[in-house]
Amino acid sequence: MSRRFAVLLAGLAPFTLDLHQSQAGTVDIIDFETIPGATPVETMDIFDQFLLLHGVTFSLENGALPRICELGSPRVAFAGFPNDSGDDAIAPDQSIDIGQYLLTDDASIGYVSPLIIDYSTPVNACGGVLIDIDGGSTGQQGWPPGIDEAWTIEARGENDEVLDSVVLTAGDPLTGDGMITPWSFELPSDEIHSLRFVYTGTKPPGSAGFAFDNFTPSHIIDTDDDGVADPDDLCNNTPVGIPVDTDGRPIGDLDLDCDTDLVDFALFQASITGPL
Repeated sequence: MSRRFAVLLAGLAPFTLDLHQSQAGTVDIIDFETIPGATPVETMDIFDQFLLLHGVTFSLENGALPRICELGSPRVAFAGFPNDSGDDAIAPDQSIDIGQYLLTDDASIGYVSPLIIDYSTPVNACGGVLIDIDGGSTGQQGWPPGIDEAWTIEARGENDEVLDSVVLTAGDPLTGDGMITPWSFELPSDEIHSLRFVYTGTKPPGSAGFAFDNFTPSHIIDTDDDGVADPDDLCNNTPVGIPVDTDGRPIGDLDLDCDTDLVDFALFQASITGPL
């Protein structure tokens, strides 16, 4: 089922972020300001760096990998504010903060191939932002109204079937030169296995820049299923059914070894040959 993003207004962005919080209060968001095991650098390839913590991998449909873009010169992702003269520059005074780093398809302007995000475990909801969706309908110089950038985002099932889609077109709310446009999905059950971002605009693909950020994958790894996400869990191997605190530590673990003291006492008692 396709729908225009025009019905999803600016108020949706904070809702998307609040929707995906772990029990310990951290937001499950990939903003590319930090890269697990590395420091973000312009044109860095992104593939499976977020798999362990967020359960997602990134790729392009043509077999290549998407890359990190840093706002400012040199121009890597899009011709931005003001009037397409800014190098990867966003418009000022927007309510959404995207930091300094984002994801693009390659190191040059122009659409290359659909971005694919694969999940290790299916989810029911996710969201993020695209940047600088412009064209004639947003007053971009050199393009008449109706010659516009547009992106279709597909939420796909186990066999790559399209479960839902969002179309973002220049002229929709929050689109334009250097503007940050939010999108999201929320399905009834955990059936989103992948996302696909494909260019569907009337503006020539070679003139369309791709910029993606603030991804809320709605998937938090919890290895021991104790309700505390792994990044916040000090004890990732808590036995099933053992109550834990907000740090994932078993209640009653006085010696801080991630066992309950009753378990420690049982091991001690078993090592004694005579009566207590």
